[in-house]
Amino acid sequence: AVEIKRRMYLDLKVEVLALNLCGTDAVDHILELAAVKTRVFISLLPDESKVCTDVTLHNLSVEDRRLESSDRYFRQLVSQRRRDDGLCDGAEGDVFFLQHTKDEDGSIHVALSV
Repeated sequence: AVEIKRRMYLDLKVEVLALNLCGTDAVDHILELAAVKTRVFISLLPDESKVCTDVTLHNLSVEDRRLESSDRYFRQLVSQRRRDDGLCDGAEGDVFFLQHTKDEDGSIHVALSV
């Protein structure tokens, strides 16, 4: 049998992404993350024995949702919104950019830009 290795690319674009991280059950909220115009680009590279993932989140918001933090004034851990004039810090308003690469030997490389 002849094995032909082919590359595969997945480009996922999500208009609004929301994620709730919970503790022991679905009612035990820990963090709530939200972002707009999210892009997840996955490259499966069998010829290089590598899997690469790039994640870009615009206007990332992370809120502490633990019960013990409910009376705190500052529950926002990360928050950047575009200003009313459409401008914000950074070229495109990217708040969070993550690159994740897993090599054939199992080593993982992570790069994070905020």
